[in-house]
Amino acid sequence: MTDRMDELLAKWRDRVLAEDEETELVRLLESPASRRRLYEEFTFGYGVLEALRESRAERSERRLETWAERTLTPRLLRRGAVAAAVLVLALAAARLLPRTAGTAKAPGPVAVVERVQGAVEIADARAGSSPAASGRALQAGQGVVTRGLQSGASLRFADGTLLVLGGDTTLDRIQPPAGSATRGAPLGIHLALARGTLAAHVVRQVPGAPLGIDTPHARILVRGTRFDLIVGPDTTRLEVREGLVEMACDEEVVDVTAGRFAVAGAAPPAPAPPAPPGVNEAVRRGGEWLLARRDDLSRPFMWKGLPHAYDGLVLLALVHAGFDPRRETRVQALIDGLLARDPASTYDAALQAMALQAIDPARHHRRLETLARRLEAAQCANGQWGYALEGTRRPAGENSTAHFALLGLRACRDAGISIDPEVARRARGWWRASQNDDGGWGYAEGGDPRRRDDRGPGDVGNASYGSMTAGSVAALLLCGDLLGEGAHHDPAVRRGIDWLAARFDVKRNPAKQGCADLYYLYSLERMADLGGWETIGGRDWHGEAAAHLLASQRADGHWNLNTRFSEWGIGDTAFAILVLRRSTPPARPPAIRVGNLAD
Repeated sequence: MTDRMDELLAKWRDRVLAEDEETELVRLLESPASRRRLYEEFTFGYGVLEALRESRAERSERRLETWAERTLTPRLLRRGAVAAAVLVLALAAARLLPRTAGTAKAPGPVAVVERVQGAVEIADARAGSSPAASGRALQAGQGVVTRGLQSGASLRFADGTLLVLGGDTTLDRIQPPAGSATRGAPLGIHLALARGTLAAHVVRQVPGAPLGIDTPHARILVRGTRFDLIVGPDTTRLEVREGLVEMACDEEVVDVTAGRFAVAGAAPPAPAPPAPPGVNEAVRRGGEWLLARRDDLSRPFMWKGLPHAYDGLVLLALVHAGFDPRRETRVQALIDGLLARDPASTYDAALQAMALQAIDPARHHRRLETLARRLEAAQCANGQWGYALEGTRRPAGENSTAHFALLGLRACRDAGISIDPEVARRARGWWRASQNDDGGWGYAEGGDPRRRDDRGPGDVGNASYGSMTAGSVAALLLCGDLLGEGAHHDPAVRRGIDWLAARFDVKRNPAKQGCADLYYLYSLERMADLGGWETIGGRDWHGEAAAHLLASQRADGHWNLNTRFSEWGIGDTAFAILVLRRSTPPARPPAIRVGNLAD
């Protein structure tokens, strides 16, 4: 570079360049010899700077190895210094030329196309599409489209970040730093990936200004890492190889660490598994037995003396057994009796809500709204519910009733009734705080998670056991569902499932044998069907449960395992029908689903 150009550039930098000197500088910059010298100087300087910044480990591994790169032939350049220097040179020229009289201000490039394979185009909303070529600078607002599965392109940014686009991929636009990130921080470079695959090696970004990638389903925020991104018609899948990447969808934000993946967008509906042979006939016989025992429904719940404890439970079981009140007058009589009285307990209100929502939510909307408000008002201060429906808030309740209260509130929500989100937040806080060290839950009467059960089978305390653990995992899923946030990735949920998987049983209530075995199976069904889980600890929970129930049904069609709370067979029979029918609708899938790449 000549001394004269150095002098003029220094004056331009200090804003003291005279008009005639501007003309002279433009002439020098337009000279091919001067441009070549400027390019060589930038290339050399940038290459030395990048080499000095590298650690020894980085110098020994100068290639980014991802699946997307391996689709590109010939191999990509081992270093991006030359391409980055071209970008630096272009940026320097862009800053000079706008000060020349009569020259329109041109935006600086944001990246350089380093390599192309197959049909690759630069998309520009104003200028249209044009073929991409190695060394071409990308301006803000432009995008890149690869056409065909065998096509691909790599883009290098000034900081050394490398993006590799796979086949049939549309990168709608690239924007310079601007905008706001999900958590209020500014964005660095901002991309929009409409479809296809992208592999990235992002160098450490400026603190507080991560690289952002928007897809139709999520926003990805990157501070420096290696990851792959796959955008399909319905979902965006993020696979993190190194470091940490933030994914946001709707109101949910998840940090995805190395070795993990996250999927945002619609989950494909799982096909309903076919009922095992014999289930339909067993359910019909059980329903007929319940209808023949209508007079027994007036008996109070044995343990707590609660009136009308079985009306809603039996009605819910009969509806799922296929007994239509429009054709079965005995079922309609149960509905009429239920509507003629106020709910007598939290259990009663919750089961009424579940049954009426399953029968005809539009017809029973007013009653469902009343039940929702009663259940909200009955929540205890610590997030539990107790047996009694009271207008004043008590300090604590117990876990079993609390499970059913949330089921009732979810039924009201599904009927189109708004539910106060603070109710779900308080409940979620309780279950997270009260989980035992082993990952399970107990009954926790009185809201004391430290209380332990040392009194033998059938008594209640807070030692972990099967029905309370399964019901509490279900409760966390219900809280996430009511809040629209999902809970599948909640560590408390995973620990609870691990507790059940280690003690899996369909014949006995784990750690509480001889107590409420079919109530436990119904708790297991609620948890598994809310979560969409076909296996627990690798076991086909419903297949094994159905086989056990078919084998234990009495000759007259009812179930009675003679454990505590079997309640003359009414409770056991209703629970068996609900389990066989898989009566609990799944929770709305979380906005973001996460997992391990190794799974």
